[in-house]
This record gives sequence, C-alpha cells and structure tokens, in this order.
Amino acid sequence: MYNKLNLPKYSIIVLWFLLSLMGVVMLLGTFPPANTNNPLETSNTVLLHDQQKQYKLGKSVEIFQDPTQQLTIADVSQQPQKFTPSQTDIPNMGFSKSAIWAKIKLQNHSTVTSEWYLQGAPNNVDQVELYIPQGNTWIKKQIGRLLPFSNRELSDRKLIFILPLAVDEEKTIYLRYTSQGSIAIDVILWTPLAYYKSSSPSNYYWVDFMGFY
Repeated sequence: MYNKLNLPKYSIIVLWFLLSLMGVVMLLGTFPPANTNNPLETSNTVLLHDQQKQYKLGKSVEIFQDPTQQLTIADVSQQPQKFTPSQTDIPNMGFSKSAIWAKIKLQNHSTVTSEWYLQGAPNNVDQVELYIPQGNTWIKKQIGRLLPFSNRELSDRKLIFILPLAVDEEKTIYLRYTSQGSIAIDVILWTPLAYYKSSSPSNYYWVDFMGFY
C-alpha cells in the first residue's frame, strides 16, 4: 500500500532516519572541540599570565620520596621516571623520615612579572630547599623552621622564596623537604603585589600608596 506521496513505507522510515541523523550532526557541531593543545593537560607545565596573580600548584607538582635522604639534585633531576604526579590540591606526606622531592614545570608568559614569590611550604616544616636551574648548574636556596631567620629572602613568617623567571622563560624547579613533623606540599606562586596585598590589610594600602608592582 502506498501513502499520499506514493512512497513505500520503508522509504518514509529511511527518510526519517536520515533527517534524524542530520539533526544529531548539526547539534554536535554547535559544541566547540576539546582544547587538546593546552600544555597544562598534556605536560603539566604551569603557564603564567598577566591576568592571573596567584597559582596554587598542588596538582601541578610531581613527587618523589628518597628514604635514604642521600640523593642530590643531580641524582633526582636525572630520574624523571621516579616522580609521580600529584592528585590533590595539597599533597600530604604525613610524618616521614624520607626526603620529599617536588618537581614543578613553569613557563612565564607574563609580560610584566619576571620575579615571583614562591611559598614553598607551611611554616612548621623544618627545612625546604629550592633548586633553580642555571646553565649547567643549580642555584640552591634554603629556609625553614629550624634555619636562621636571616636565611630568608623576605623578612616574613611564611616560607617564601624569590623566584626569578624571565619573560617567555621555561624552567623546571625542584623543592626538597625534610621535617620531623608532618609535611604538606602546599605550594603557591604569587606576583609580589598580590602577595603583599594578601598578607595584611596594612600591606594592601602601603603597596597602593607606593605604586608597587
């Protein structure tokens, strides 16, 4: 039997299927494709921009535990396969007799900030060492609860390192933690202005008055 358009029933079914399929394709086409070129997704590199003033780096670190506490920066930097990507915002290593190493990849796309403040750990950590690559060697900085206050680059109760990073420069830095207490890898990167504004209301008005960048 034929319908009013003189088409067999199976032809109407085929036509309905094709129209439905075209509708699905058109609907999918309205969604933007996934951004597969984002370095944060592919290589865990943290991209620094002018628009963002603070970066919480807990999920961007890779971690390695050295139970001997004997490995040097030369040793661990040659063994990337031993590092495990973090899965949490603040990796908590608990009470550990190991030296805890954290690796962070940074790339500076900011056009105005070439010096960053790196908050390396909570204030109760005994010792934190920062290793910054420079040519074929490493710059070492260390601060901590058990180290002299004069070791600190900032006269601040928080454990803050000054991290130079030129425009468009990419660096992989390492932090090494040792402590008798619990170790939490609470790493935050700030612009100097953002850090001073966040640390106290008095600092906020002072940096605005001085025009500090």
